Amino acid sequence: VKHERWRVHVKDMERTQKSYCHESNTKMESARKDMERTQTYVMSQTRRWRVHEKTWKERRRMS
Repeated sequence: VKHERWRVHVKDMERTQKSYCHESNTKMESARKDMERTQTYVMSQTRRWRVHEKTWKERRRMS
């Protein structure tokens, strides 16, 4: 009887661990997506700023 209970306990623990792993993986994935989104946004902003800076300098040179 004890042995049977132990096996059930182990099964429960494994299930808990699996669901926990899945949850943390999902969290990691969403965090990674957020980071990628932020990076893309920053890159586009930087690119826009560079273009703006370039045109501004050229305008100053022309006037």
